[in-house]
Amino acid sequence: MRGLNPAAGPGAAPAAGVAGPPAGPTAVSTAGPTTGPTTGTVAAPTAGPAAGASPADKLGPRPSPAGGVTGPVLQSGSSGLVSTVLDYYRFAQMLLDGGTFGERRLLHPETVAAMRHNQLPDNLLPYQLPWPHTARYTRGCGFGFGVRVVLDVQQWGVPGSVGEFGWAGAANTYLWIDPAQQVVALLFAQAFPFMHTSLDTEFKALVYEALRG
Repeated sequence: MRGLNPAAGPGAAPAAGVAGPPAGPTAVSTAGPTTGPTTGTVAAPTAGPAAGASPADKLGPRPSPAGGVTGPVLQSGSSGLVSTVLDYYRFAQMLLDGGTFGERRLLHPETVAAMRHNQLPDNLLPYQLPWPHTARYTRGCGFGFGVRVVLDVQQWGVPGSVGEFGWAGAANTYLWIDPAQQVVALLFAQAFPFMHTSLDTEFKALVYEALRG
């Protein structure tokens, strides 16, 4: 799994100032000893759980090898991390828990609050992606630091809660975190093109239907 979020760019420089110089293309960050090892790098290895995945391309008969993940490395604060689905879940659970992971605090509560609350002025709402067919993903939403945030569930038109936040990836990978329901949900289709099916909303409806019992 590979991450890219240009919108997080403004926060990358302060983060780099706090974290110090890059540790190199094979650096692994371990969040805590109580939940098993983590596997995260800024360049994909050739084997192992963090090796680059190959998303399927609907426009062609074969999988499309993931490019730009083995080097040379651009050590950016807002893109380029290669990791596993399990580690992505751990990261999301840490955000749901307000910045703590196990017994360790990894983010200040103020940092998580800045992600979970809209940072856009009223004249830029609702937040919009540049592609018309993705309007359903951000209808009724604002934008926190690096993630879209639900402001109006009725306008959004899909199950959820005010204050839910998350993001989507180009290969139809989806994450949402719902503090009101204490839910973290991830969906990985690994298929292009982006958001040309209703898979994400159908999955979401099933999750909330199960929560209602």
